[in-house]
Amino acid sequence: MRPKKKPRKYIDPDAFHLARRKAGLTVKQAGIELDVNERTIRNYEKGAVQIPYPSFRLMRLLAGYSLLGKSWEGWGFHQNKLWSPEGRSFEAHELRYIANYLSIARHSIKTLKAKTEDRSTCGATKPLVGGISPAASGAPSNATALFGAEVRQLKPLAIEPSLSLQEKAA
Repeated sequence: MRPKKKPRKYIDPDAFHLARRKAGLTVKQAGIELDVNERTIRNYEKGAVQIPYPSFRLMRLLAGYSLLGKSWEGWGFHQNKLWSPEGRSFEAHELRYIANYLSIARHSIKTLKAKTEDRSTCGATKPLVGGISPAASGAPSNATALFGAEVRQLKPLAIEPSLSLQEKAA
């Protein structure tokens, strides 16, 4: 027996047409964005076929309508950029960098928690990070606030300037 399909949401062809026009897309450009041919877009707008909800949603996003859901209230897409409610735009490459930073931060937190748990089971009284004891280190770094574990910085080393080759020869 074949499983029953969920009923599709009805999408008004005029609303789809309006969203496409508001996005500033021609029929051909909309077809490229949705990965369908021009004839399909025309059929959507005539009402000859049902419009898939993801296609309608993408068209609305391209038109600059805000994203759906309370957590995305005020956010939207315009001119290939994600816009925040504060008016800050984000391009795709910036979002990739942010994702990388968050990934690194999550990995660091996970590593710090594992080190803290390992040392706490060995009888250490205070968590050690990076093998630096709290007594031997300087003031806490800004990372303490970020990662929630005690993170200390080493005292700076005094480095003497080396002699140049000409001074050594003399």
